[in-house]
Amino acid sequence: MYNLLKFEIFKLKYNKTFRRSAVITVFLIILCVYLSFHDKNTVRILSDSFQGREFGILMNNFEDRIHPKFIEYFYSAFGFCPVISIIAMFLVGSIVIDEYTEGTIKNIAAYGHKRVKIYISKLIVICLSIFILLTFLLFGAAIAGGAISGWNGAFSFQVFTQMIKFIILAALIYSSLISTYMCLAILIRNKSIFVALCIIAIFLIGSNLYYFADFLRHMPTFMLIEISMSQVNLYNIISNCSILIMISTLIGLLKFKNLELK
Repeated sequence: MYNLLKFEIFKLKYNKTFRRSAVITVFLIILCVYLSFHDKNTVRILSDSFQGREFGILMNNFEDRIHPKFIEYFYSAFGFCPVISIIAMFLVGSIVIDEYTEGTIKNIAAYGHKRVKIYISKLIVICLSIFILLTFLLFGAAIAGGAISGWNGAFSFQVFTQMIKFIILAALIYSSLISTYMCLAILIRNKSIFVALCIIAIFLIGSNLYYFADFLRHMPTFMLIEISMSQVNLYNIISNCSILIMISTLIGLLKFKNLELK
């Protein structure tokens, strides 16, 4: 398992999709800082209301736009979490479907590696890659914005701990999303269909939050919205993510173990 993880991490460094994702993340950091100085309005993505409660992913949300705080850039950058969700989708397509189509997975299995370990190693590496990109986005925006605006607001160990806890919680939600993506990728095994279905699902979820709120609140997208608005139910998020990861991973593993490799 250790050797498989080393091999997957080595491939990740040269993965074109991951490199392009890093470039996109840099652009998002620049855009986040740019918006703070040139747009006075708070941007709300996937916004809706349910039972008298408004929700949505907030971006460019500052109490004092003349003196924006370091941590406000951190949370503002999280407004780009839908972009990270799309990046995760393409990473799954590259690392799972492309390698299946090109025969790379078959070659790995031919060396005697168990399929369960192959599947788990790919899941871990994709989750790690999203964690790296997410951390880079949030801290990059906070550092860049703080440096330009003059480091307003006190930075303390408590603030740093708050930021780390937020990233870990967001990473857990993304792990459940990636696990679901991987399960779908193994079931479909066609990159074009996989990407199309995922984009349609994102669009349908985003445009029907109100009508299916009771169901969608257990889904990763809704949980991302909740932590974006600082309305965190820690128990629900951890339990929902754990259940999603276990179920989707189990289904994906069962299919992958019986899959005829190309």
